[in-house]
Amino acid sequence: MNRSLLVHALWGLAAVVAFVVGSQFGGGRDGSGADAGGELVERYLFSDKDSGLSALPGASGSGDQDGMITSDADFRDGGGMMIELTDGRIAELGETALKDPNPLKRREAFSELLKGLTAENALTIREQMKGLNQDSSEWRDFHYAWGAVAGGDAVAHGMESKERDMAVTMAGWASADASGAMAWYSSLTAEQGANNGELKAGLVHGLADTDTASAAQFVFDLNAKGDKQAEGLLGIVTSEVLRTVGAEEASRWSENLPEGPLRASAMDRVANRLVAEDPEAAAVWAERFANDPGSARVIEEVGDEWAERDPVAAVSWLETLDSGEGKRWAMSSAFGEWVRRDPRAASEHLLTMNQSPERDSAISGFAGRLAWEDPRSAIAWADEISDPQARERTLVRAGQAMLRRDAAGTREWLATSGLSPEAQKQVLAPQRDRDRRRR
Repeated sequence: MNRSLLVHALWGLAAVVAFVVGSQFGGGRDGSGADAGGELVERYLFSDKDSGLSALPGASGSGDQDGMITSDADFRDGGGMMIELTDGRIAELGETALKDPNPLKRREAFSELLKGLTAENALTIREQMKGLNQDSSEWRDFHYAWGAVAGGDAVAHGMESKERDMAVTMAGWASADASGAMAWYSSLTAEQGANNGELKAGLVHGLADTDTASAAQFVFDLNAKGDKQAEGLLGIVTSEVLRTVGAEEASRWSENLPEGPLRASAMDRVANRLVAEDPEAAAVWAERFANDPGSARVIEEVGDEWAERDPVAAVSWLETLDSGEGKRWAMSSAFGEWVRRDPRAASEHLLTMNQSPERDSAISGFAGRLAWEDPRSAIAWADEISDPQARERTLVRAGQAMLRRDAAGTREWLATSGLSPEAQKQVLAPQRDRDRRRR
């Protein structure tokens, strides 16, 4: 048995923490992990699963697949001695791991349980783990290790269980035996779970733990088949690349992905990390894509995130760029941040700008944020937008904000607003109706 696989499976478990903590899949334009990658992983790892998935082909993963950790002989302590756990010892260690008041003793007991974990005793150990919080690192580490040891048997158990364990168990299997995990997943039908997002998230993360290129290729293959979760899944891979090689190397990796929405999404996530580390360097990188419509999100991300720190510098940089979709998006985001920090300075700068699509976007972002503090001023600014469609959209948002504060005044304003009948209906529509239309 390749000892490096054992080390990877049991002591490389820090990667599991990154797998399940939402911030690791954060990023995105709002910096909260709310983009597709973050939502996907958080939803699948921290929500109840569908049960009743059975009769899975090739479910036995405790055989002799190449690279798998399959027997007691593979688990040895630092002195090379085999660790054998009796049922009584497992119960004793479980009691200590969960209940001892000394955290060091709890950790030591849990470590011994992992060292003695085999495909044969895994269910016995898991009975001890049931007292753990399902969001705890110990719960996740155990299931990651079980997946590495027992493969398809562990995952099949996770698919039937009511606890949140399937994704991380799948990750453990894929990290230790990528080819076996991939072959098993490929054999599934839709009825057997092939479209289960949690299962795919676990598989992608396990692949990414050992080979980000293979993980990315798997995601792009899913995308080619029309899988709507592909962008979120690529977010898992991108997060792992960022974690292992850093933002600068990740920027080069993302550039070399096949062109399209997935590449744009990965670059967006990388830009978020780059600008957090060095806004000026991020701007230099982003400028290379200023005239690439497919990479507009990179410009928007850098402009938005930089504006959170220094809106004056961000806007000054954006004004040096050629016109383009990314610049317009970024202007809107940057002025939305600027008005939050210094509305007077932001408004004074708007007065110096010449009429242009970028100025329209800047006013839209400015008025959109201002509307919740001073809707009448936001309406006055929105009237300055040259583009009729952009002006109407901004006025509708400002009107909706004003409606919450002054319903009578809003109706009075609408009578002379010049908005179309449909736009006026949007202003007056109850919030629940607007939310329903968005869905």
